[in-house]
Amino acid sequence: MAYIRIFCLSILFLLPPVVEAQDDAYLPLSERKLQVRHTTGFILAYSERHEQAAWVAYELTAGEVTGDVGRTDNFRSDGSIITGSASLSDYKGSGYDRGHLAPAGDMKWSRSAMSQSFFLSNMSPQLPAFNRGIWRSLESAVRGWAESKGSIYVVTGPVFSPYGDEIGSNGVDIPTHYWKALYDPAVRRMVGFLLPHARGDRPLKGYAVSVDAIEAATGLDLFASLPDKLEDTLEGSASLKGWPAVSSSVRPRSSSSSSTSGRPGKQVASGPVNVNTASQSQLESLPGIGPVIARRIIAGRPWRSVNALINVKGIGEKRLAGIRGLVTVN
Repeated sequence: MAYIRIFCLSILFLLPPVVEAQDDAYLPLSERKLQVRHTTGFILAYSERHEQAAWVAYELTAGEVTGDVGRTDNFRSDGSIITGSASLSDYKGSGYDRGHLAPAGDMKWSRSAMSQSFFLSNMSPQLPAFNRGIWRSLESAVRGWAESKGSIYVVTGPVFSPYGDEIGSNGVDIPTHYWKALYDPAVRRMVGFLLPHARGDRPLKGYAVSVDAIEAATGLDLFASLPDKLEDTLEGSASLKGWPAVSSSVRPRSSSSSSTSGRPGKQVASGPVNVNTASQSQLESLPGIGPVIARRIIAGRPWRSVNALINVKGIGEKRLAGIRGLVTVN
């Protein structure tokens, strides 16, 4: 989807880059006020509102995947965030893992990149079963694709609900979903993944979506530098053709990234939400759906199509687009 790009709407505070080898060609655009932060291995846009990155982007090559630098586990605040990043105390006792957006496993090629991947600006509060399960599986699949293809571009981030929970004194928002968008410029293929923030219940291919769907859920314009016609074509496809099958088996990892004391807040559905049978809490797990709209959806049952939800007061075209791929009527 090619959005009208008025770049001045993105008020970006650019920090001096600490970059060894990066390509800014495929960075997202946003209408929100974000601080762009360059590190050795990735670029992120920090959202003070949510106290975490709105997106993280980097190129991943076959050579980088085969690096041998070990994990550092030196989780710490990011002093380069002008407004201050989340802190260790925000996660302590929360029941949530400090989940990587740019995974440590993608930074094994550089000690600096590995260390910087543990900045809390690159973390998001993730349920342990999600972080060590389906999310880890997707991270592994991405490395497999980078190794087989030679080089791919990765953009990843969270999806938030205005009615979601938060942790810590800094108010770190708990996402309802997480996503990854992948682009292989050599063969001009693109695919996205949109995962509910819950224990995975199906193979990775079951989470494949178009990049358009991710843009609708996040409000971002991904791969914005591509020519509009090409962008429209690539971002409209959810096909895994051209992305070799990669094992999605997961072995849970016991890691110091976890923060297991305490109880997590609101849970989200592990698959598409059936609007005709879902409970109010399940409906509220959807992006942009709060208690009032959830009650209206329940009152309007039965729904014969997802498009019919446009008739619910409070659900406009934009909100419907954000949940279209996350709901079903049967």
